Amino acid sequence: MVFNQNISDMLVRKIKCPSCGANKVNEITTGFIFCDYCSTFMGYDFKNMQDEASSVYDMDYFQKHGSWPPDTQAYMTVLQEIGTAVANENAELYLENIVKMHELEMKLFPKRFAPKLKMSKYRDQMVEFYRHFWKERLEKGYFEEQKQTQQMFAELQANITTETVNYKPVWVYDEKLEAYFDAVFAYSKEMAEKVSSYDCLEYYPEPINNAYTEMVLKQSINGYASYLDEETFNKVLDHLGLKTEYIEIPEVNTTEQNCFGCGAQISVPEGSEKMICEYCGSTNNIQAAGVVCLNCGGNVSPDEARENNKCSFCGAILRIMDFH
Repeated sequence: MVFNQNISDMLVRKIKCPSCGANKVNEITTGFIFCDYCSTFMGYDFKNMQDEASSVYDMDYFQKHGSWPPDTQAYMTVLQEIGTAVANENAELYLENIVKMHELEMKLFPKRFAPKLKMSKYRDQMVEFYRHFWKERLEKGYFEEQKQTQQMFAELQANITTETVNYKPVWVYDEKLEAYFDAVFAYSKEMAEKVSSYDCLEYYPEPINNAYTEMVLKQSINGYASYLDEETFNKVLDHLGLKTEYIEIPEVNTTEQNCFGCGAQISVPEGSEKMICEYCGSTNNIQAAGVVCLNCGGNVSPDEARENNKCSFCGAILRIMDFH
């Protein structure tokens, strides 16, 4: 274990944990963000999700084989089926394929999900949630709502001026772009309020509250980063009142230790009680008393999320038994 690593004067997104109020300290490597102090879900990182998507559509493979990799092709086929379902307003076909789409996303785009996705139980919970979520959305008039929304955004987006910067098309900042983002955030807020009352949320495996909903709305600007250059991005942040969401945080002392579930090295900030390992999804109870591995004698903390645990030091399987 490495002690007293100091991280000072970091510029980070102002993401406050809705549970304990702490800032995010460690680098965000997946699409899901968890608190480094209490392991609470803090929101999404859309940029990581976008970067991952570019690797799925492998142009070298396509040029060599004349088709996409099998899983990518299966994903695109499902998207076509979804398009057919929307065109025909076929709720049954839509529900069948939207669930398939999410299952394929879990395989192709793991950063769109929590690291816990590596656990089969969590994966099953997410699939079940999506099934109930889309069933409820369809019952509440999803097709008609989408018609109206797509028409509105298509008209607004058609007015956006585009220019090429470093061989890449980017949006130009003007009043038309402001109008587009105003509409996007108004719609997002309206949808968040609607969904917050859905019965299907009882199936969602992460906690949801008002602070979480507001946080996700604020972070959604990152989903547009690829369309904007740095100057325009900052102007949009100013317009939306989000510029101060990027802040500098003071010194943070961390220690390096092994994940109790998979043995990967994780950086634990001083004062942390629980952390999610971004490699295996295990919840690390930092303050918990350790269990001695009978194979190597290493001091290992039991992973609360699993029945079987690997020793962080030698890899031996630990079976934690409760005799109460």
